[in-house]
Amino acid sequence: MLKKYLRGVGAALLMSIGALAPAAQAQSLFDPVVRVNESVITRFEVEQRQQFLTVLRQSGITRDGVIDALIDERLQLAEAARLKAELTEDQLQQAMEEFAARANLSAEEFTAAIGQQGVAPETFRDFVRAGAAWREVVRRRYAGQARVSDAEIDRAIALGTGQGSVQVQLAEIVLPLMPETAALVREEADKIQQMKTNAEFSAAAREYSASPSAEQGGALGWMPLSNLPEQIAPLFLSMAPGDVTPPLPLPNVNAIALFQLRGLRDSRPGILQNVDLDYMLVRTPQGQAAAEVARLEPLVSTCDSIYSHISDPDGTRIEHVTAPRSDTETARRGVIDGLDPLEMGALPGNAAFVMLCARTPIAGADLSRDDLQQRLFRRKLEDLAGGYLAELRANAYIERL
Repeated sequence: MLKKYLRGVGAALLMSIGALAPAAQAQSLFDPVVRVNESVITRFEVEQRQQFLTVLRQSGITRDGVIDALIDERLQLAEAARLKAELTEDQLQQAMEEFAARANLSAEEFTAAIGQQGVAPETFRDFVRAGAAWREVVRRRYAGQARVSDAEIDRAIALGTGQGSVQVQLAEIVLPLMPETAALVREEADKIQQMKTNAEFSAAAREYSASPSAEQGGALGWMPLSNLPEQIAPLFLSMAPGDVTPPLPLPNVNAIALFQLRGLRDSRPGILQNVDLDYMLVRTPQGQAAAEVARLEPLVSTCDSIYSHISDPDGTRIEHVTAPRSDTETARRGVIDGLDPLEMGALPGNAAFVMLCARTPIAGADLSRDDLQQRLFRRKLEDLAGGYLAELRANAYIERL
């Protein structure tokens, strides 16, 4: 029954995400725009949250993104109430003080400052309350599962904190999450997570997975660890071949995914996360970057010599960049991670290429064992919490009005 259902909704699910939209414009600030189980989200709350995030100078703010965040917070607060993990007034005040301290202000000063920008005090309180309550829920439920062993830390250190040229061989199972089957899906996901052999996982992928990789038993082959989303990649540093991740939510899709680690290798000396990158960025006409790399590789022996082979009279084509690796955009960093000094690589889109000049460790920036343990612990918690929230969403009644 479950297999037939998952197969039936898989393709339709992946094609239909994003089709929902508000049915009509609200006529009043306090008219509801979304129903979430027994509660509502009003237009006032949406506009207030947008203004609050603008004051905080967050980038990429959209109305749909704000509504999604408020939906999540309703579910998080409801779960906190169910588990009796709600904040007391003293705990809420402490959380607000900690948040305001990031701007070197007291909670009272922070509230007054945002009030001058049109943000109500309740908006700040609600934002902090939801985040703090959810952290407590996640801590209670998953702190034991997210513990990081000494062996896991040793493994991460040996692989350069997992941000170098490490490659992973993975298999996947994608399970659609719909209200009518959420319990069955969660039960099956728990069974899959306990699997230890490739054969078991492949059989489950062929039977249940809604991904095109199901025909290959979920196999994805080898890929650079740096190509994976930053929320997922650190998980594999604490896993052994055959281990399966917790259920992970897929962005913009009502589905969860489980990944089995089948192999891990490092084809070059490890690249620490905390390094400065020195490289040339060369822009080309669309679709010509790879051809330019092939033309220049036999001719260019140093980064400076690239100027002798590319015309750049107005200084817009060639850019000499020095920046921390952690500040380099993901796609560009993924290409650079695969290069040795003086090697070139075309960037995704084939409209630019990079030539690596050097990598330089940032003095005093290496992670300590304690830092690395905390980072791995937080990543584990975040991934477990993401699956938890996806399950809450799947079981919720959510209607955009």
